[in-house]
Amino acid sequence: IILGGFNMLPALPLDGGRTLRGAVWAITGSLERATRTAFRISRVVAFGMIAVGIMLAIEFGDAVGGVWLALIGVFVLQAAAAELQASTAVSRTDARQVGDVMHPFAASVTPETPIRDLATAIAHAAPGTAYPVIADDQVVGLFVCDVVHALPPDRQAVARVSDLMIGRHDLTFVEPTTPLNTARTAIAHDHWGRALVVDGGILVGMVGLSDLTGRPLAI
Repeated sequence: IILGGFNMLPALPLDGGRTLRGAVWAITGSLERATRTAFRISRVVAFGMIAVGIMLAIEFGDAVGGVWLALIGVFVLQAAAAELQASTAVSRTDARQVGDVMHPFAASVTPETPIRDLATAIAHAAPGTAYPVIADDQVVGLFVCDVVHALPPDRQAVARVSDLMIGRHDLTFVEPTTPLNTARTAIAHDHWGRALVVDGGILVGMVGLSDLTGRPLAI
């Protein structure tokens, strides 16, 4: 009962603090504002714990209990600050769009392009390098260079892009104005971990989960 009651104190990262933040979020519609409100209250609770801990140690001679309570207060203060920092980072991400991080593609291939014509490019390509497959000015698929390495040499000599490409129906498409969080959800469900960016039906680039984590996407 004591542990459950402590856990429901209105201080992050305790469940009580998360409940408080959820309630404020529901009222204001802003996660960052809700987290800041919860952080302010968490700070009051944390300083209260520290003060009571010091009082227990000095006034009542309970050094062990007082020190432990003060340390818990310090932990709550630090954890609440970390929650606020994380929320602020998420809010900044919310304001960004796919167009801010996408990679304009430098080259494309057609379904009929022989794999042997791409041998040099594939040999020097970084892991994960991919080419959009274009036919009649429309995106019909995506060719990931890595799949070629699984083919025996004699098969590589006669295969075409259409034999190895990912079909359009298996691809994920987003627009340059798509919020990053929305794109992250879409790409997370994509088997290849990337999406093609189209603007008015025209392919303008690619974006992958790696772009949302700061690691470059090879295209």
